[in-house]
Amino acid sequence: TLKQYPYNFCFKVGFKLEGNRLVNTFYVKNNDEKVMYCGLGGHPGFNVPFEENTEFDDYYLEFENKEVPLQVVFSDDCYVLGKEPYKLDGGNKLPLYHSLFDNDAIVLENAGQTVTLKSKNGKKAIKAYFPDMRYIGFWHRERSDAPYVCIEPWFSLPSRKGIIEDFEKQEGLLKLEKNKEYKTEISFEIIGI
Repeated sequence: TLKQYPYNFCFKVGFKLEGNRLVNTFYVKNNDEKVMYCGLGGHPGFNVPFEENTEFDDYYLEFENKEVPLQVVFSDDCYVLGKEPYKLDGGNKLPLYHSLFDNDAIVLENAGQTVTLKSKNGKKAIKAYFPDMRYIGFWHRERSDAPYVCIEPWFSLPSRKGIIEDFEKQEGLLKLEKNKEYKTEISFEIIGI
């Protein structure tokens, strides 16, 4: 990895089942002699529908509080172009439908630290917790009727379009001094089982 990312490091990802909750731990340590900059995130996907007698379009993502998030706008080649306000239904809901993802992922900033995937016609739900993550993304394969949705907590964003990023100045990267480490977790709770 040194050709692309000029740091010596240790990175571990762990999974632990605690009752009806899956805990996903991220650990990174700077093993280099210099300050290291990094970002991290997850890409977990969930079958939708996950309950009998429900369909994909019955599902929605519900945020804990009424939020006014910003949507991160990406270029076709996945560089950041900017941010713009994103209106949630009723201030806290994002209804799911397949064409929502025709232009790739929906990535939000300032959307809280939890979101629940549920159906208007079901009793079960999946609640995601991401207390240290600044961004949350939602995705499934573009222009398809894919039977899943990914809930993607991110610590930072990709580079900006047309800019060679200086790690020291890039927004949202984690800064680790020599021999320092960072640990965080996200988790997913199954509700109604």
